[in-house]
Amino acid sequence: RLGEKSGAFKQEGFPTGEFSYMNMSLAYRKDLVTEDGKSRLDSYSMNTHFCPAMCNLDSEEKKTTVDFEIFSEAYLPYAPSLAPFLVREWERLGQKCVYAHIAKAGVPIRYYFNEKMLKRLNALISEHNEKSGDTLPVQAPSSESADYFFEKTRDLILDSEQKFKGESLENKCFFWLQGEQDAEQPKSLYKLYLSVLWEELKALGFTHFFCIRVGYWFNDGIASVMQAQEEFCEENADAYMLTRLYSFMAAPSGQDMSYWYGNDTMEDYLFCRDSFYGLPNHHVNEKGLKMIASAAAKNMKRVLLCGTPVCLEEEKCLPLIKNELKK
Repeated sequence: RLGEKSGAFKQEGFPTGEFSYMNMSLAYRKDLVTEDGKSRLDSYSMNTHFCPAMCNLDSEEKKTTVDFEIFSEAYLPYAPSLAPFLVREWERLGQKCVYAHIAKAGVPIRYYFNEKMLKRLNALISEHNEKSGDTLPVQAPSSESADYFFEKTRDLILDSEQKFKGESLENKCFFWLQGEQDAEQPKSLYKLYLSVLWEELKALGFTHFFCIRVGYWFNDGIASVMQAQEEFCEENADAYMLTRLYSFMAAPSGQDMSYWYGNDTMEDYLFCRDSFYGLPNHHVNEKGLKMIASAAAKNMKRVLLCGTPVCLEEEKCLPLIKNELKK
């Protein structure tokens, strides 16, 4: 964010963001607006392109939570967020940046695809099926929020070029952290999605695709998305895996960690999956986000400043991935 009002750091908690409503008049009906002008819109997910949903605390003192289906900006507290932690780590390395953080909970990668992109994707699926003998399904429908997403990312680049004339803006990096809603999707299909998404982003002017690998979320099928992200970054010269730490942090429900964990001590990754306020859930907390931000920033430095390979956390499952690639 640009500007003191929205960009100031507040200790270890940050404003969790803004709701970008599809229909403002519906969101701000008189009967839905609080005294301080915040919307109490029910089923907010049906009327927002993007919105913060990483913290759903109702009362800090009572530590009660609000169901995500009725979550609204009326309940928005300060919460930890990876984006400002990552920016702070980058600044500690003596660097500057301007950034935007766009988020939406509970959506698959298809949410970021418009009709043109889906047409391209389905063409690639047909080619893939013909060559490999797979039966990947045709993908539909597209999301009405996809064009809005690209409008916002395009605006960030254009606004930055106007505001920072004379500054070096040669590195335009896109960060990707997503995948929970695509668990158990075929690895080859998710990779095709990434390919089309990155084509579209490069057309906007982005130079680097930075992936923060998705972690466990409710079931073990997410491992196929992890593999897809790993292989996409290995196969594309302008795509980089920045960190695998998310998948080292066990979720409360107790996923099968027999393969997806680090070779080093697991003690470092304990107690990283409760909420900011100590409520047990699957979200990575402040401790975990700081670790992820530190690891990601170091690899950003290697790629953008040093021209050296990334140095990733080792894990026991990696030989399995490489053997599968050889096959």
